[in-house]
Amino acid sequence: MYALREWLLEKQNFRCAYCQMPITSVRLGHCELDHVLPKAPSSKLNRKLARSNAPEHRYHTFGYRRFKFVPQNLAVTCKQCNTFKGSFDPLSDRAKSPGKLPYVPVAYCWVHPQLHDYTQHISIDQEWFYKGLSKQGRNTIRVCKLDKAEVVSRKRQADALVAQSNNLEDFLIKYGAQFENIGATQGIVALTSSYGIDAATADEITAMFADYSLSKGAEAFCRTLAAALERVRNASVAAASPQTVNEH
Repeated sequence: MYALREWLLEKQNFRCAYCQMPITSVRLGHCELDHVLPKAPSSKLNRKLARSNAPEHRYHTFGYRRFKFVPQNLAVTCKQCNTFKGSFDPLSDRAKSPGKLPYVPVAYCWVHPQLHDYTQHISIDQEWFYKGLSKQGRNTIRVCKLDKAEVVSRKRQADALVAQSNNLEDFLIKYGAQFENIGATQGIVALTSSYGIDAATADEITAMFADYSLSKGAEAFCRTLAAALERVRNASVAAASPQTVNEH
């Protein structure tokens, strides 16, 4: 499954398929695998509404189990976008269930990462404000709540923590306390871009805080912080050490 995620993520330029925020790791908790056409029926299925093409009815779906393992029906997303999408069914015409996966752009009322050019459907300015340029773009923005300031601001909390922090340790204290709101992906971006930590080390550090978020408690937090700082020190020492070159 990791190999499939890596393949998809590379095709998506290491960004969430729907919000375009950077995704730097395929580890669980850093990204999720979305089925563009939902794999399962919605939990509160209304069979009549599941054939409707009205936007407000698209959370009612019979699901498309036969496409569950079709790579063209998969996308890598951040947890937030995948959670908001939920069981939303983006098939343009739901009157009849297709026998095989539709693989043409007009078959979807949604930005399909393997079929649509994102920039033709959604524009994003320097402040991460989203504007729909088509029906597909507007639907994606609405469903993933990219038009909601509080949702977009959560994606930028890591940047705010960097600005508020005096040093790396200060940042890690703040980040650990707010891990559940910020998540792993944005933590990795902040650690690599603002503190010069390599991606592998940043990945390990965020994994530590992900484990901490399951246990909580002051003692667990102190252990996690100490372990994270030790990992940074070890990585710095390794990077500074002279490399041995074998001569042939």
